[in-house]
Amino acid sequence: MKYLVSFILAVLLLSSCGDKNNSKATPVTSDKEIAVETDSPEISKENRQNKEYLISRVKQIYKDVFQYYNDSIDNESIPQNSPDENYCTKGWNAILAKVSEFDQIHNPDDIGFFDADYWVMGNDYMDLSVSDIEVVSFEKDKAKVELNLHNCGSITRVRLDMKFVNGNWFIDNFIDVSNDIDWKKEMEDYVK
Repeated sequence: MKYLVSFILAVLLLSSCGDKNNSKATPVTSDKEIAVETDSPEISKENRQNKEYLISRVKQIYKDVFQYYNDSIDNESIPQNSPDENYCTKGWNAILAKVSEFDQIHNPDDIGFFDADYWVMGNDYMDLSVSDIEVVSFEKDKAKVELNLHNCGSITRVRLDMKFVNGNWFIDNFIDVSNDIDWKKEMEDYVK
């Protein structure tokens, strides 16, 4: 675990050495890097209040995440880094860490909490895409976005609870609307 944390910190440090002059870049690696890259208050205000930008952000997130999954198929192994670090809030990542710690202690030889993947809403994945993305609730720094997630020929309606943090939108929760699964609540209940 100690080595994994060191590796993640090294990757974040190396990834923050990119071009800081491009403040409108959508793909990002962490909340911290966004704070550096989005130093213009006009950009942050514009992105926070723009539903079209929010939809494009969700499309870009899923495009990047699906590339991550496609690469894992091509390499026949799951990559060690996680899209959660790049596209989810610190609060989401904190509860993931608690679940991981809980499973290491209480379920070291078992699957543990995650018997399905919230990014693809299933165990397996193939032919991943999203469609019908719509903003269903929009406040100053919070939004709810719904989309159809296509995986293995099935469609699952998903709601993303989004937060505007350090100049961009991040996912704070995944809700499988089709099967009534609130992933964050389920994780919080699991570690109690």
